[in-house]
Amino acid sequence: MNEPRPWLRPFCEGAVLLGLLGGCRQVRPAEQPSPLKPETLVVAESTDPLLYQERWRQSLAAYLVPRVFRLEVRATYRYTRETTRGTAWLFDQAGHLFTCRHVFPSQAGRLEVEVWDAQGACYPAEVVWRDTVADVAILRSASLKGEGLVLSPEKTVPAIGQAVVSVGAPWGLLGTLQEGFVSAPLRQLEVSPGVKLPFLQLSLPAQSGSSGSPVLDRKGHVVGMVSDIATSSGLYEGISFAIPASVLWAVWARYRSFAHPYDTTRSGAGD
Repeated sequence: MNEPRPWLRPFCEGAVLLGLLGGCRQVRPAEQPSPLKPETLVVAESTDPLLYQERWRQSLAAYLVPRVFRLEVRATYRYTRETTRGTAWLFDQAGHLFTCRHVFPSQAGRLEVEVWDAQGACYPAEVVWRDTVADVAILRSASLKGEGLVLSPEKTVPAIGQAVVSVGAPWGLLGTLQEGFVSAPLRQLEVSPGVKLPFLQLSLPAQSGSSGSPVLDRKGHVVGMVSDIATSSGLYEGISFAIPASVLWAVWARYRSFAHPYDTTRSGAGD
């Protein structure tokens, strides 16, 4: 989002703990993510509801963590260097990843993009599409192969009260599983003068570094992507917002229709 409302803020940096997590290891070929299918995530119900919930979370985490990455973007200008951080997630076997557009500096500069896996290995990536209005960016890394997360907008229209989870890198802590629920109908929020887009309002913890985290239903299907929080302090205060799966799919369709790298920020398009 370029000009969010005063209480609506994108959040992507969160480098407080990164110095404690070690440096980037030598890039190595990525291993195939866990072959678990979303339909296998619903474990057999137990007479013990707490045990059932525990097994469900463990199953979901095993499926998600290999497909979610910590994102680091370094922009080099003539005299300065800027670093921003967020979360990205694998979408397909060609190495495409989704994240938020606002993780990338708005000014032109030479970009170095890396995604880090849960084992601390990093992989170079390139930006192949940036949609400023929808706040969605698509990356591609030739080093990443394997099954991505399932994006099926026609099957994932969440209702109020529906449980959702996310995995991301809040404060740089990749692999953090967080749980919440949909707290309101789709909100039409102004993303630029005269332009409104739908957002999921969530009671789902999100902090600096969570931008780009996938939001999923109980079957492991993507219902949205964390992008903003409603806050007066700059920190999470109980309300977060996610870009719906339908908008993510529309951005993907536009990218595929052009089938070549195109930066909507520089062109003035991106709707």
